Amino acid sequence: NLSKFANGTTSTMVRDASNHLVEHAGFANVGLSTSVNPAIILSAGMQVMSAVSGTYYLHKINAQITDMDAKLEELLYIHHDANIGRLIAARKSLSEIANREFVDATDLSAIRNYKKTADEIYEEYMHRLKRQENELNLKIDPKVEEKKLRDINFTMTIAFEANKLSLYAELIEIGTRMKIGDPIEIINGLTRQLEQNYSNSFYHNVEPEVEKIYSMRRQRSSNELADKKKKHEKSLDKLTDIHVFNGWGILAELGIKAGFAIKSKSDVNKANEKVVLENKNLNTVKEDMKQNKESDGIDDIIDEVVELQY
Repeated sequence: NLSKFANGTTSTMVRDASNHLVEHAGFANVGLSTSVNPAIILSAGMQVMSAVSGTYYLHKINAQITDMDAKLEELLYIHHDANIGRLIAARKSLSEIANREFVDATDLSAIRNYKKTADEIYEEYMHRLKRQENELNLKIDPKVEEKKLRDINFTMTIAFEANKLSLYAELIEIGTRMKIGDPIEIINGLTRQLEQNYSNSFYHNVEPEVEKIYSMRRQRSSNELADKKKKHEKSLDKLTDIHVFNGWGILAELGIKAGFAIKSKSDVNKANEKVVLENKNLNTVKEDMKQNKESDGIDDIIDEVVELQY
């Protein structure tokens, strides 16, 4: 039990395992000076918590961001593109900052520059994607369409990776500011901005965005298939409607109408192949990006950082 003496000190009785008194252990009351503002102490405590949280999230982000290299290098193998090299370089530089024991304002400026690089590449590829989408919706040869679909998938993947890197840069800036003890108000403001950017991002909304890009072409191909099927059905009906009085002869007329039926069936098959190809490409890119997001873990990190607002 605690005991308080006249001089203001506090003592507790220390006993051994047999409950015999061994010694008195004294304590002195420590009070806050009336000149110390409790709000300052609270703010200091929050900054300590912020610094610890920043270090934790930077390590967590760094562990995830390094996985981007494999995907980017795979894309570089498919198509040599200078912008992929720029993304890889920016990724590595951001990772170095996230992994540093000591960071300062110079690092914050560098993070902003790497984010700008990612944003510029993202905007370039989204503009390219819009142009490719318009070209795809023109009437084109099936072989040309297959190549254009591959190009569109490649462009979407680069835009996806660039947008992801931009979000990582925002996370790293927030973690860095936490680590160096920036004012909580600044960190909270950046966190709210991250939350909004993430909500509106191509990365977060990739599945409906991909659906939208493919939607017009898929609708046109489906309509074309339905039209070819109707024409084929009509050709089959005419095949059984033989008129011997037209002067051609039964075999000649039957041969001509059979030729039309065969041609219309071939048209149905070609139209169906286009539908299958487009659906296959759509499902492939959606599945690839879904798996990519699941392995990233960036969604969970952003949710944690947003919930951490002080």
